[in-house]
Parts: sequence; structure tokens; C-alpha cells
Amino acid sequence: MLLLCLALAAFEPGERLSYDVRYGPMRLGRMELYTLEPDTIGDETCYHFAAALATNPSFAAVFEARYEFESWVRRTDFTTLRSYKNTEERNYEAEVQADFDYGAGVIRYSDGKCYPLAGPCRDLLTLWYYFRQPELKPGDVLSVYSHVDRKDYRVKVRAAKYEAVRVPAGTFRCLVAVPSTAGPLGAVYLEEQSRIPVVIRTRVAGMTVSAVLREVE
Repeated sequence: MLLLCLALAAFEPGERLSYDVRYGPMRLGRMELYTLEPDTIGDETCYHFAAALATNPSFAAVFEARYEFESWVRRTDFTTLRSYKNTEERNYEAEVQADFDYGAGVIRYSDGKCYPLAGPCRDLLTLWYYFRQPELKPGDVLSVYSHVDRKDYRVKVRAAKYEAVRVPAGTFRCLVAVPSTAGPLGAVYLEEQSRIPVVIRTRVAGMTVSAVLREVE
């Protein structure tokens, strides 16, 4: 019932999705996705999404890190207008903002570097929310232009099938969205009614890690 109610209030401020991040049987850390209050960039009204990822303290002797992400997404066409990433690792810290200027056709990074902007574009965090919107059904294909960590990806995502998925939050019937293009995006399992991501797979350093839903607020 909670997920059905959230389907009627998609992208309303206050939604928080908590995940365990796993590689095989290993629990690497926790991730949370937040829907924040709407914001504006220029004269554009934006959805404002955020994510936080932290490694498991039990891995602190080997690797310890925390990452924060934010995306400002234009309501009219669900394209990214701004993205932000903060990285805190043991021997490395970085804070980067990217502004997507569709009029000038460039993506401007806060370090002064610019990259061409070929058209309607979505960063990785925006993509996870974007897949909740379309009325996808098995056999449908979405073609999406994405920009992640200074690289462009033309991503084709196929809605493959419905599948029962068991995670700490429960067992859900999910539509499996499978990307056909190489890049950081892995399969996303979307709850049938609410379209909340139940499992999010991401390719990191040659391995695929899975974020599995633990709690919905």
C-alpha cells in the first residue's frame, strides 16, 4: 500500500529510499536517494534529487569513502540542468559542479573545463528517476543521451520482462530495464505500480555492484 501511495505522489519532496550496496554476498555500504524541495535555475523550475553513498565501516581498514550527489532536473522534459558530486576518500577529496547550458551547447564544469552538449541530456542520478516516468512495458526501448563523469553515453534501455524480486524491503513484482550500451548504467528493477527502483545495478571499476532496497519513507 505504501508503494502504491508513492506512485500517486512521485517526486514529491520528502521521499527517501534506503539501499544496501552489495557486490555478490558482500555488503559494501549504504545508499540513500532523496527527493528534495523543488528549486529554480534561471527561470526554470526543477525537480531536485540527491543521493548519498557511504562504504561499510567494516571495510575501513581497506577502503573508506563517502559520496554525495545532487541533480537539478527541468520539469518540462526531465533533462539535467545541473549536477553536483562531492567525493571524500581516504587520500582524495573533490567537489565538482556541472552546469548544462543547452542554449550554448556546452557542459561547464566548476574547474573551468567545458564539454560539448549534443542535446537533451541526463546524468546518472537523473536517469534513475527518469525511468520511473515512462509507461514502459516489456518490449519497449528507450534511447537516452547521458553524461556521467565527463563522458557521454548513448544508452538504449529495453524493458525486458516482469520478475519477482526479493530484497530486505520485501518481495516485489518488477519490470526489468536492461541497458544495451556499455557504460556505468546496469539493469534497474522497477516496482510495477510505483516504479520505485527496487534494485539498481551500476558498473564500477570493471565490476557490477547492486543497490537493493531496504526501506521506503
